Amino acid sequence: MPELFKRKNAEAGAPPPQPMDAAKKPARVSIPSEKIAARAYQKWCERGRPDGSAERDWLEAEAELRTELEQGGSGGVRKSR
Repeated sequence: MPELFKRKNAEAGAPPPQPMDAAKKPARVSIPSEKIAARAYQKWCERGRPDGSAERDWLEAEAELRTELEQGGSGGVRKSR
């Protein structure tokens, strides 16, 4: 933890932040790259196949798949241990 942050918290009387227990951490979701690629391709086609949007399409596709998984749909995605 940066020293400045420690001092500011101490001056304000705030307790230092504590690391999360492993049991409290959310499981990291592993989304297969093939699923992300398929969703990104679908988004790219729907938008008229513009040049230079590959990274945007990938990130949006990945975010959508994570949201869907969190809302209860598995879509073939597994949680890693």
